[in-house]
This record gives sequence, C-alpha cells and structure tokens, in this order.
Amino acid sequence: MPGFERSRVVGVSDEELDEFICGICLKVFVNPVVIQCCQQSYCSECIHNWLSNNNTCPNDRKELSVGDVGRAPRLVYNLLNKMQVKCDFYAMGCESVCKSCELDVDGNGDYNCIESLLIMNKNFCEEIKILKADKQNLLLSMTEVINMARVDLDNCEVKSQRMSATEVDVCVGSVQRGHQEV
Repeated sequence: MPGFERSRVVGVSDEELDEFICGICLKVFVNPVVIQCCQQSYCSECIHNWLSNNNTCPNDRKELSVGDVGRAPRLVYNLLNKMQVKCDFYAMGCESVCKSCELDVDGNGDYNCIESLLIMNKNFCEEIKILKADKQNLLLSMTEVINMARVDLDNCEVKSQRMSATEVDVCVGSVQRGHQEV
C-alpha cells in the first residue's frame, strides 16, 4: 500500500512531516526503504513498482536495481510508529486517532477502532437495503414480463382462432366457386 495522506497526521508540523514524505506517491511513508545512491526514502511498494518499469533512481536518475534498496533506519520506523494518525475511516466520519503502526497497512481488515466497524456495518446495511429493493424491482419486472407474455399468448390464440375461421371461409368460398363452375 502506498503512503497515507498528510492531512491524516495529527500534531506534526508541515516542516517535520516533509521528512516523512515518499518522493513517488508524495504521501507519508508506509514500510519505508532507503536507496543507496542518494539516501532518499520511499514507500517500499512505491519503489518496487517504480523499479518494475524503470532501472534508474527516481531522485537522481542514476542506475538502480532492487539490490540497491534497503530498509530505512530504525529511527525512521520508530518516529513513524509514534506518529498520531486519523483512523482509516476518518473520511466517513470516524474521529479516532491512533499510532500509525496501528493502521491497517497490510490491508488485512484489522481496523483500529470500533467506529470503523460501525461505519462498515452501516454501509453493509445500506447495501442490503439496495439489494432488497433491487430484488423487489426484479420480481415486479419478472411479474410484468410474465403478464405481458400471457397477454401475447392470449392474443396469439385469438389470432389463431380468427385465422382458422378465415381459412375456413376461404376454403368454403373456394369450394363454392368450384361447384358453380361444374
């Protein structure tokens, strides 16, 4: 996962936060690594994605390979882990703040607050309501289609009966004309 938005960090000045910004995604580091040639730090995922398409350093354009990427210093990890960050669900109204190390950076669903579960539950309930409404609409639509098919079938039977009567009239008329000629 690339970094997280600067606006989520609480209690750190912009100047201090600048030291923790990935040069690729321009967000706060997640799993930071350092590049040997320029000593710049990036999110691990960002630099590996970069290296899958490029063989140069994103900072100084010197030749770079995966072997030139190393783990960021322990100090960087310690400072990042202590950083106070708004919950993953802050955009949905959650007001929880936690240490960045408590975020769900692996994407495994381990959320850091009860509010996130409530928000997810609310969203799930809304989706169920939509599905129920869609199901009801689908049932109504299917009923309408069946009723229209019944009407069409009834019309076909009436037309078939009319056609048969018309064909009988034509045949009778033809027979009558034939008798008149004899």
